[in-house]
Amino acid sequence: MMMMIDDDVHAACASLLLVYIVCMLFFLHACDTGTVILRLAVFPLFIYVQKQMIMMNNHMPTIQDMQEKFNKARRSGDILEGKLAVAVMSIL
Repeated sequence: MMMMIDDDVHAACASLLLVYIVCMLFFLHACDTGTVILRLAVFPLFIYVQKQMIMMNNHMPTIQDMQEKFNKARRSGDILEGKLAVAVMSIL
């Protein structure tokens, strides 16, 4: 795990050094430029995650109902009803 962190740090430093040399910026300006580039690259991921969270929140009542049916079937000992509840949950 520690090697992975070191590799990431070295990659970040190397990319900032590349921006520093190629663009002939001061190092602090290279850090600012790198930050802006990173934020622009990650922005679509934030939008995707927010859309997924909205969808999950919209489906949460249905999922909770299915989980309650499964728990009720498991408590009652009805194996067939439990398998049916798991199958319906896996479809969603």
